[in-house]
Amino acid sequence: MCLILGGLAAGLFGPTKKGIEFLVDKYLYKDRYDYRQIINSLSTSLNSVKTLSDISRRMVGTIVQTLNLAGGGLFLKSPDGFFEVSAVQGIFINNQETCNT
Repeated sequence: MCLILGGLAAGLFGPTKKGIEFLVDKYLYKDRYDYRQIINSLSTSLNSVKTLSDISRRMVGTIVQTLNLAGGGLFLKSPDGFFEVSAVQGIFINNQETCNT
């Protein structure tokens, strides 16, 4: 009996959770983005690019525009263990107080 109730609860939890998320997003967060649509459009646009720099620029641009950020950047770890700037977009303020960490 316990196994049946557990299976029933697990089967109902997924659809109930998705329904609640849909209602909350629809009525409370109307201006928010649909992450599924963004991922689909990004994957479609990435199919047409070939180089790592183009892929990096496309990813950073999509994230900055979607989340309405002032700027963003992508750092990749090089084979020697250091991080390199792969792509940046937006406004970056050079403030010595925050840069010296």
